[in-house]
Amino acid sequence: MYHDEREERQSSRAETEAALIPLCADIIRSFVRLEEDTQHRNIVAWRPVVVDVIDGYTNFPQQDFDKHIGTFYPLGVELLSRDLNPEIRVALQSLLRRIGEVRLGVAPPNPLDAPISPRSSVSQKASRRDSQV
Repeated sequence: MYHDEREERQSSRAETEAALIPLCADIIRSFVRLEEDTQHRNIVAWRPVVVDVIDGYTNFPQQDFDKHIGTFYPLGVELLSRDLNPEIRVALQSLLRRIGEVRLGVAPPNPLDAPISPRSSVSQKASRRDSQV
């Protein structure tokens, strides 16, 4: 709804945002509070919703994104206390990168400098260079 560009949606964007931000924050907050030992089913069921919430917020226009960093940054930090599956980890990484870009002026990473996999410390650039030797 928020990213819908139709005129009737754009005219009600402020109202949508006012309702959506607290709801999305509550979803993440509730997810963080789930007990891993006793609420595994709920965790599995809510993971895709949490990913959608984080991805949706990460893709807000810059002005709207910046306005809600104070809400979503602490929630992202709280998520780090959980055992995260790859989908949530990637969404959270994107969120933290965007916060770095918007608030700290950190340039987006060059994809060639990123590790090939989460367990690898070898970047794609290094692996290509090494393969040419």
